[in-house]
Amino acid sequence: MKAALKEEGYRILDINMAYEIGNIYEGSFVYEEDGCEISQNFRIIYDGVNIETKLLDTEIVESNQKDNLVNITKENRYKPNNNMLWAILSTLFCCLPLGIVSIIYAAKVNKLYRTGDYQGAQDAADKAKKYALYGVICALVVHGIQFLTLIAGAMSK
Repeated sequence: MKAALKEEGYRILDINMAYEIGNIYEGSFVYEEDGCEISQNFRIIYDGVNIETKLLDTEIVESNQKDNLVNITKENRYKPNNNMLWAILSTLFCCLPLGIVSIIYAAKVNKLYRTGDYQGAQDAADKAKKYALYGVICALVVHGIQFLTLIAGAMSK
């Protein structure tokens, strides 16, 4: 790992393998760039044939440059709610087609999160919630129209 990072141009100060779960390895390395020590978390996924490396969140450990502002973005590493309950309830009680779409997106959340695609997992969770909500709104509109039709029919008699 250290050799591969040096080939990429990193000046490695320290490397730490935090844990291993099946074929997924996580850890961090500290490197120096422009007088700053920067900690970079990473995830390695090995499927027996291919190795895929993903760089995760970054933070400044120590900086010798007080005038140099470095913008660091942190990815959301918390698993988003997959909204599966809302998707199922929307399917059963509201609008079957929109509920099924919601279930499909909700089912993708955990897989995307496990593979390290945090933004993809968040997007899938948001879409699952959106389609479940659309199903509820659709059901309310349809039932509202049915209720108004029933009232109009009763008043015409």
